[in-house]
Amino acid sequence: MKTCFVICPLSESDSDTRKRSDLLLRLVITPVLASKYNVVRADQLHDGPTLSASISRHILTVDLVVADLSDSNPNVFYELGKRHAWGGRTVHLTNNIRTLPFDLSHHRAIEYNMADPRSIDEASSQLTAAIIAVEQQPIQAPADLTPESIIALSGATLLLSVNDGRRDHYYLAENLAQRPCKSIFLMQRSSTLILGPEQGWPAEEAFYNALIAKIKQGTKLFHIVSLEGISRHLSRDTSAFPSAQNALDKLYRSDHGVGIKAGKNISYFKRVADEFTDVDLKPDRQARAFLVEFDDGEAEGILVVDLGGRQSSFRFRGPIVRTFLKSCLEFYDQSPMLQWSDLEKLPKLRVKKRGKAQ
Repeated sequence: MKTCFVICPLSESDSDTRKRSDLLLRLVITPVLASKYNVVRADQLHDGPTLSASISRHILTVDLVVADLSDSNPNVFYELGKRHAWGGRTVHLTNNIRTLPFDLSHHRAIEYNMADPRSIDEASSQLTAAIIAVEQQPIQAPADLTPESIIALSGATLLLSVNDGRRDHYYLAENLAQRPCKSIFLMQRSSTLILGPEQGWPAEEAFYNALIAKIKQGTKLFHIVSLEGISRHLSRDTSAFPSAQNALDKLYRSDHGVGIKAGKNISYFKRVADEFTDVDLKPDRQARAFLVEFDDGEAEGILVVDLGGRQSSFRFRGPIVRTFLKSCLEFYDQSPMLQWSDLEKLPKLRVKKRGKAQ
């Protein structure tokens, strides 16, 4: 059931103000709403560390607010301001429309007189009609909300898009790779940086070029590959990697391992460990992930999953992505270094044997 929160003047239990608010709740608001809404008022709340925190939570989260503006009560105006600030569905009541302040006078308000039975019936009818009307209106924020502003305001992590298609994630990753960032985490079942773009995949070629350009600018790369995945890609009769040698020539060769120059530094590649090193590790089930850390510390990422023959990519941004990126970097630190001897053993990959670092 939906929830309606009632904002109204509340005073001592034996005061005229409290008696009027109780009558309004019992004779008008509850009868109109009870079939569709759970109606609650501040004095009925017991679900927060403080009453103020509980009131604020209800104001910001409930489906509907009914606000009684009688007596120009400052607490009511303060709470109503919170509701108006994000555009939540609201209906206004008052016992005297003429006393409404200027900033509220242009809002429609239902006038009532609890001493007049006809007024009570009329207020009930108008309240019913007003609720039907606001339920049909979409909630509209008072200002344009971008993903960045939503994250900044709420600390939320957003799912920005879901794309179905075996190549769409490369376009998403290309877009991310072109943005200013200080570090990139890339985990693939094979490796675009080792094999180069697959023939007939312009999306992967665009991603590869954007990634190489970003790395040359000095962006730190944390890359984990799957030797099993590279081997599978090379063994497919339907796959061809005509730029593999050019891709290999761009890599840095040393006794330490396979890497790529990132500005003046070297970003070394890691590989998924062998299964026997960790009983819980399944080399063929590792994530495909492309995560970037922007200059301001925010993070955005793309995760790719298969469901049968269908492939989907999920693009996220927000604090949880930063946390996941931290876990990814920890996994990178724990993973073994990719050696040139590992690549020399792969079928159909012609790795030039060189004795010195390049």
